[in-house]
Order: sequence, then C-alpha cells, then structure tokens
Amino acid sequence: GPALHAGVHAGDIVVALNGDHIDSARNLIRAVAAMPPGHAVTLALRRQGHAIELPITIGRRPADLSE
Repeated sequence: GPALHAGVHAGDIVVALNGDHIDSARNLIRAVAAMPPGHAVTLALRRQGHAIELPITIGRRPADLSE
C-alpha cells in the first residue's frame, strides 16, 4: 500500500507529522486526508527503538484516480 511504498514498515510507530505530535492512527489519517496529493511532508517514527524521519509525498487517493 501507500505507506509501504513510502518506506513505512510493519511495526513502525508514527510519532509526528511535520513536527506535530500524532497520538493515534485516526489523527494521522485525518491529517493526511486533509492534505492535497503532491504535498511533501516529514513523517517521524520509531522503528525498533530508533528515531527515523521519512520525507514523503502525499499520493493520489483511490477516489482521485477515477477522475
């Protein structure tokens, strides 16, 4: 899926999006859904106890692909 393509691995814990703390998957989904495709963001996460930052470009959503 899109997260795997962006470099997110199973077991990663997202802690921030563009420096804003993320406290739940629901809030992450809401934040990403509010951004337009093509928007560049930085995702901060914990992977096996290590802090990682991933630059990610928001992709087109399935509903956008039918247009």
